[in-house]
Amino acid sequence: MGSIKAAAFQSLLLFLLLGVVGILLTFHGNSASPQAVRGETERSQTEVSQYNEDASALAWDRNVLSVLDSNFGRNTAVMKSGIDSSRDMRERHISAQSNPDSPVLELGTSADREHATLLNFKSPYILPDSEVPYVANSDVAKHDRKSKEREQKTVVWFNADRFRAVLTFEMCPDHECKMLSPDKGLASADAVLFHGVDGREMPPPRSHPDQAFVMYDMESPMKVSHWYWADEWNGVFNWTWTYRRDSDIWEPLFYLAHNTGKIPTKSSLKELARKKTKAAAWFVSDCDVPSRREEYVRELQKYIHVDVFGECGNLTCSRKHRGECFDMLSRDYYFYLSFENAFCAEYVTEKFFFMFNEDVHVIPVVLGAADYDSVFPANTFINTASFSSPRDLARFLNALMADPDLYVWYLWRKAHFKNAGRGIQAAACNLCRRLHNVNGYRKSYPDIKAWRFEGQCRAPNYF
Repeated sequence: MGSIKAAAFQSLLLFLLLGVVGILLTFHGNSASPQAVRGETERSQTEVSQYNEDASALAWDRNVLSVLDSNFGRNTAVMKSGIDSSRDMRERHISAQSNPDSPVLELGTSADREHATLLNFKSPYILPDSEVPYVANSDVAKHDRKSKEREQKTVVWFNADRFRAVLTFEMCPDHECKMLSPDKGLASADAVLFHGVDGREMPPPRSHPDQAFVMYDMESPMKVSHWYWADEWNGVFNWTWTYRRDSDIWEPLFYLAHNTGKIPTKSSLKELARKKTKAAAWFVSDCDVPSRREEYVRELQKYIHVDVFGECGNLTCSRKHRGECFDMLSRDYYFYLSFENAFCAEYVTEKFFFMFNEDVHVIPVVLGAADYDSVFPANTFINTASFSSPRDLARFLNALMADPDLYVWYLWRKAHFKNAGRGIQAAACNLCRRLHNVNGYRKSYPDIKAWRFEGQCRAPNYF
């Protein structure tokens, strides 16, 4: 018994001795690293807040990635790329902040860096902050030859009885042009614009060798497949004017611009999102279209609620009160279906761009054949092409609605861009510039039907 007590007493002494040594070593370690102590004591409340913001944002990113990786879709690489880059920055930032010996970071918060990245995003559809819209088409600038002449070039519509876009040239800084009335202008105009010419009509004679015939068409080929089918129209047109970027005169239906004003805070957007009560809305009046979008929506409605307004639904919101409709979207809905009527390359209409109006706080869900992921900023919209079925899309939308932080992240990124208006003014200036240098742009289209229709559209492959 005595030997047992002696052994226990020795063990207790050893334990106490090790405890004292540990305390001394800890004290010595702390006193031997004044830099670490100083780094800890010099942390300001701002840095702590910044750390918390980055940690919270990183949690959002990981959550989004986990949702995307949970059997969502056939192509989520683009959606994940923006999240990956911001996640990596945040991980580095948090790691540095967690280490007292790390130097103070000089690049600001990850939100600051993400903000800067968004404002540096470049695309043909996004107007540079310092450029006049009409010079966005580099093809025009390449062939431009400035002239001292200030003569006024003239433009006329061939079929103004059916269509006449409002063209003004007062804002074109380099050259002067004006519109002529159709009853007097065909014989003398420098440019004749053709829109919607049925194949049964024959082209008119050209009044003079330098008179430019321009095919103007902002519709998808699927909607106007009967135009220009007669062989007599081959070789007639000198220039094309469409929504396609390979047109001689490119007119995007709308431009976006960087929002250089005050970006809504995530906290204000989160408060706005907290009041939303409905999943998705769709404004539509054309009910039977080549894209078969109505079939996609019917399948989507099996898994998430979609309110349909207009001729194809049972709800109404008049175009005459568009502002009130947008207010309703921002107040009540998480998502808006920006679904095009046809799957045609580069065909993007107001359905998408209106969702970037300032004070419209709803996420667009796009369906179409445009390369959205290349020409528009990632994670400001949701692309149906990233999901294998309407059911998978619905699962993702439901996941976003269930996580306010993730949803607000999309809204905050989208708020860095705004609808900058129609592209027709820039296109009109490009036409005017060409007319002052016809020889620099002289050409013709030997097969206008092939250029306009072949390889441009495809059938939907939803299911």
